[in-house]
Amino acid sequence: MKKRFYIPAILLAIIVASIFLHFKMNYLYLPNAGPDHNLKFYDYQDFPEPLFLLIEKRVHGEDTKAYRVEDKEFIKHVIRIVDEAEEKPFMERYPFQNIQEAGDRYQVSVLTQEQGHKVQFTFYENSSIFDFSGVYFYELKSDLKDQLSQLASEENEVERGHYNRLF
Repeated sequence: MKKRFYIPAILLAIIVASIFLHFKMNYLYLPNAGPDHNLKFYDYQDFPEPLFLLIEKRVHGEDTKAYRVEDKEFIKHVIRIVDEAEEKPFMERYPFQNIQEAGDRYQVSVLTQEQGHKVQFTFYENSSIFDFSGVYFYELKSDLKDQLSQLASEENEVERGHYNRLF
C-alpha cells in the first residue's frame, strides 16, 4: 500500500522539478516573479535566455562605442533598479543648457539575440536622471550609474563589425 503512494509522489516531484529547471534555465524570471512597477507590462517570457546588456557610450565629437555585458545577475540587478526607480516630475528633467554640459551620453539596452531590444534607457554622465524614449523620466541611483560607467571599458568593448551583427 505504501509503495502505491510513493511512486506517484516521486513522479510528481520529478515533474515539478523538471518544470522549475526549464524556467530557470530558459528565462531570467520565473512566472509571476518578473518586474512589477515601472516595467509591469513585461512578462517573464519577455526575458528569454541568453540575455545581454549593451551599453552605447557617445562622447561628444567622437564615434559611439559599444560595450557588452553578459553577467545574468547584473542584468537582473539593472532591471530591478529600473523597475523600482522613482518617476521624476516634468520640472526635474535634464537641467542642461547644452550637450557639452550634459557630458557623455549612455544608452543602455537589455537585449536578446533573436528578439532585439527589451528594456532600453538613456542617461547622461552629469545627470541623476534616466529616461525611456525621452518621455518617461526616473531617478538614476549613483551606484548604478557608476557601475554602468565602469562597465563601459575596453575589457567589455564590442568591435563595430560584431556590433552590427547583433541586430
